[in-house]
Amino acid sequence: ERDWPEEYVQRLRLLGEVFANTLERRIADEALRESEARLRLATDAAGAGVWSWHFETGRIWATEKALVLHGFSPGEDMTFDRFVSAIHPDDRERVSRAARQAFQEGKDFDSEYRVLLQDGSIHWIRARAKAFLKPSGEPERMMGVSMDICQRKQYEGELAKLRLELAHMSRIMTCLL
Repeated sequence: ERDWPEEYVQRLRLLGEVFANTLERRIADEALRESEARLRLATDAAGAGVWSWHFETGRIWATEKALVLHGFSPGEDMTFDRFVSAIHPDDRERVSRAARQAFQEGKDFDSEYRVLLQDGSIHWIRARAKAFLKPSGEPERMMGVSMDICQRKQYEGELAKLRLELAHMSRIMTCLL
């Protein structure tokens, strides 16, 4: 056993705390990277784009997939007004109003709308989001996910046509009987 001067003991304790904090931070960083990788895998598998709209600045952070879904270039700077400008004119006011209302009231947002891409094509998007309020009740941010639903809309259109044909055939069959 050895007697150490109190000054050395305090320094060794401090050094031990620094090492312990560094190790804890490294473990937390690895857990965060693992969590981010899982989220990225899930959103990539679902074909989903993730975004976050900050109310005070009007700025939108978005994953590359979310930007591409809405017709923007990867890395493009995004604001809410810029985002709304990409929405089909017939859907623009409805979506903008619903998003702002959900944000103001701290409610969930769920909407389907068309986006006009730069090549003139139209894509259907479904966006779902959750609004977060400050403790004061004022809007803070809205986090959401957007997905391409073009194929579903195409199938819905085909199904509607088939239903009409079936109804027409049913009327013909009724007349024949």
